[in-house]
Amino acid sequence: MNQLRRSNTGLTVLAMHEPILLIPMVGIPGLIPNMLGPLKPPKLVNPGRFFRAPKVFMGEIPSGSLASDWRTGMLRFPQKLVSFPKIKSCLRSGESFDGNVCEIWDYHTLEELLTLWSCFQQTQGLTALLFGDAKQKAQGACHARLSLTRGSFGHKLEDPGLLKIGEGRGPWLPVSKKVDITLVPKVQRETLRISAPSCFRTPFLGAKHEDSPTEVIKHLAAMTGSPTSEFSGGRWSFEEKKEGKQLIVFLRLKPALIATLVGLSGNSGLFMTHIKPKGTSDLTPFWIARQPKENHETYHRRVLQLQLERKQPMHFSVWDW
Repeated sequence: MNQLRRSNTGLTVLAMHEPILLIPMVGIPGLIPNMLGPLKPPKLVNPGRFFRAPKVFMGEIPSGSLASDWRTGMLRFPQKLVSFPKIKSCLRSGESFDGNVCEIWDYHTLEELLTLWSCFQQTQGLTALLFGDAKQKAQGACHARLSLTRGSFGHKLEDPGLLKIGEGRGPWLPVSKKVDITLVPKVQRETLRISAPSCFRTPFLGAKHEDSPTEVIKHLAAMTGSPTSEFSGGRWSFEEKKEGKQLIVFLRLKPALIATLVGLSGNSGLFMTHIKPKGTSDLTPFWIARQPKENHETYHRRVLQLQLERKQPMHFSVWDW
């Protein structure tokens, strides 16, 4: 029986009572052909299944940062980015360099920067922006969030680590400021109740015939000339009555805006009532009865005309339903 063994020079076939035959791994030109074929490296079907390389930043180096991210009052010059190769070249040639913030990704590069800074006895301030391996291994780094510009992509929030290099004072994060809440101006707001009964709202909704908070806010903004943001929030709810649905909202608005809306109550089928802080009202209502067989639209138009004549706000009572 033949046996196959591997040696340092090739494959050796051993047969009983036969001379030893040596087959080289590579062919000898002009003499013995390469019987095993050319050697090829083994193929790995999916390298990502077995090994995933660490993420390394491959984009543009930062070209700028927002001044508002730094404490500028303590510095003679504002923050300015400078590359590590530039620092290294200037230190070795004895030249000065313009910059006080340096981006570092590799921890060995950070160690080299610290060594150069110490050997050349630098006293100027320098802050290292640490990413990747340097951020993970550096001791004493302060985690921060800054807006950096890379290439032509504009500012983008990133999460570097900040490390002070040497004894000099370099750019750093701004200190927090304590604000006296009593000195902050307060915006006075009061409560306005708005009801939108479907029987009076339908002529103003067009082909939709479906009321919603969006439609109400659009009409309020058009009536007052105010931005829609003034009417955001509030408590919205629907009520079911025998005459149909009624959309009700309670909004917290500025007193001047409330006064304007109360004067326009009844327009667009929206009825406004100012909820006084003390829960009292000094209104003396003037009731206008509905005529026999008078429909909702005719009744509403007649009351609007009386409102203009009497110069009084219109109110809506659910007892009429």
